[in-house]
Amino acid sequence: MDYVIVENPAKARGDLFKGSPLEKQLQEFGSKAITLPTVTPTTLLAIEKAEAIAGRGLSFAELSRTEAGHLERLLAGEIQWAMQKMFRQYDAIANLLLPTDLIPKE
Repeated sequence: MDYVIVENPAKARGDLFKGSPLEKQLQEFGSKAITLPTVTPTTLLAIEKAEAIAGRGLSFAELSRTEAGHLERLLAGEIQWAMQKMFRQYDAIANLLLPTDLIPKE
């Protein structure tokens, strides 16, 4: 079994996990860690408003497209930045996310 440690600094209330026996054991098992980028409260509020107007949840891809008009250019840029940070980390652990034999050949 593969393990991925997901660190979310926006939700963390302390460092109970950092340096703990559980973290050390997961690292011994070869787990990888990713850190979710923190999005500003201004952007989060704008996302909530855009989703209320759209009447549904909006993906980061939709929110990042300035031409879609969901967010102001600066806020859409912050979403683009967050996506870039996440994609680099996901790419680094791609071998843990999906077994090669399950990737479609087409």
